[in-house]
Amino acid sequence: FRARCSEVQALRDRWMEWIRAGRNKFLGEVRAANASEKAQLRALEESRARHADLEQDEAWKAMHCRCCPQCGRAVQKLEGCDSMHCGADYHGGNKQPGCGHHFNWASAQPYR
Repeated sequence: FRARCSEVQALRDRWMEWIRAGRNKFLGEVRAANASEKAQLRALEESRARHADLEQDEAWKAMHCRCCPQCGRAVQKLEGCDSMHCGADYHGGNKQPGCGHHFNWASAQPYR
């Protein structure tokens, strides 16, 4: 940084003013930015963890579920025959959201 001798006193005064007042404001802004960055990093890590959970869920569904041929909803066969009813146990009970379509487990498309 170059300055003429006649400018040194004005520069010194500006520097001292910054040390007295501007420095704390600047450091406060840096701290706020760091806190914001830490919050963003936490949110990113939480998002990555949720994504890993979703990938595990999707892999499990691919292994254990078929798709309803009418509405595409994932259907899990718990036990019994291959007769399926989208949204309920085939022989009654255990009502869940679904279109109610009757289909055969063996002929249904695997979940993807």
